[in-house]
Amino acid sequence: MGHPAVRTVFLGVLALGCNALSGVSDLEKVDCVDCGSGGGAGSAGTGGGAGTSPVSITVGPKSSCAILADKSLWCWGANPGVEPGAVSTKAVKVEGISDPKQVSIGLEHSCAVSDSGVVYCWGRNDAGQLGDGSTNASAVPKVVPQLGAMDTVSAGRSHTCAYTDPGSPPVQTFCWGANAYGQLGDGTKTDALQPVKVTLPGNVLRMGPGGDFTCAVIDVGGSFDAYCWGRNDMGQCGQDPTGTPTVDAPTKVANLGQVERVYPGGDHMCVRTLGTRLPWCWGANDHGQVGINSTSAWELPQAVVGGYTIDTMSPGARHTCLTVRTTIEGVCFGANELGQFSGIPGGDQPLPTAVPFLDGIGHIMRRADHGCGIKDDKVLCWGANDSGQLGNGTTGSFGAAAEVPFE
Repeated sequence: MGHPAVRTVFLGVLALGCNALSGVSDLEKVDCVDCGSGGGAGSAGTGGGAGTSPVSITVGPKSSCAILADKSLWCWGANPGVEPGAVSTKAVKVEGISDPKQVSIGLEHSCAVSDSGVVYCWGRNDAGQLGDGSTNASAVPKVVPQLGAMDTVSAGRSHTCAYTDPGSPPVQTFCWGANAYGQLGDGTKTDALQPVKVTLPGNVLRMGPGGDFTCAVIDVGGSFDAYCWGRNDMGQCGQDPTGTPTVDAPTKVANLGQVERVYPGGDHMCVRTLGTRLPWCWGANDHGQVGINSTSAWELPQAVVGGYTIDTMSPGARHTCLTVRTTIEGVCFGANELGQFSGIPGGDQPLPTAVPFLDGIGHIMRRADHGCGIKDDKVLCWGANDSGQLGNGTTGSFGAAAEVPFE
């Protein structure tokens, strides 16, 4: 594909929740909702060495962030931590968080959790995305009050959720921000300017907001089931959208079986099944992002064509990529007109297609039309670049894989 082979060794995994390779010997990964320096899903981690070595990378719809080995946090693209509404085509150091562990990026806001479990948010706040009790935007990270020590924070399009350590039940789960579709799971459709506790039928094991919906793996009496709530006009919550445009309370996704990971996309959702490690997806499918060799408007849960035994998945805004467990091979399906698969634009691919560029790389594309990964202690980004989210100093419509400098 015109790119050098990408082989990456990921060693330092500090928390649960991310698409971070924790050992190449057995190809084992810890999957997150948004990974920061090893935690949350949506980022990839590496061991890091020198202070400028990247530990993790996280992307959102219009921006990207990385945590370096010296515990510094850098972001680029829309709302990078300098001024709400601003765009930076180069990485900007985000001040105010001394020990970031994990980062998650929404449409116009970002959140991070520290090693001590403190949650910080910054950026746009018109719907309470920052959880500080106001609707005032903030260029700098602000502590989210009324929370104890959180394990993972995960940002949806304009809402945010956080939860305590799944290894120490009972797990406490909180959400805040936009709630027009019931995506906070509190039984209302009223925006929450501060965290509200979400009542669930069991303990959260993994949780991930998508665009305007939220899904989680919940342990209900020893059964690991997928529950979703929020916007469902394209089947995002795994329910037939006919007459059910929203799902107002956490609802089990039927005919799916037990699952162990959730991977939220823009308006589609994917999971990995328990034991068999098979990928299933549902929701918007107009570009083939559900991976069933069709471009229907929406789909209920179905197994991705190919019977892949996967390590992890990375659903983007309108496409999905996965890593095949046995050989760490990259496979993608869905939209590719902005080079989402590798930086080389192409047509929609509704059938899972091998993407050699992604072989061996812990790629992250969560709810975005661009992707980032770590190779040889360097951050590479590719795909859509209208907001400078590739960090290469430009705002071209798309770009091939290029290194992001931190200086």
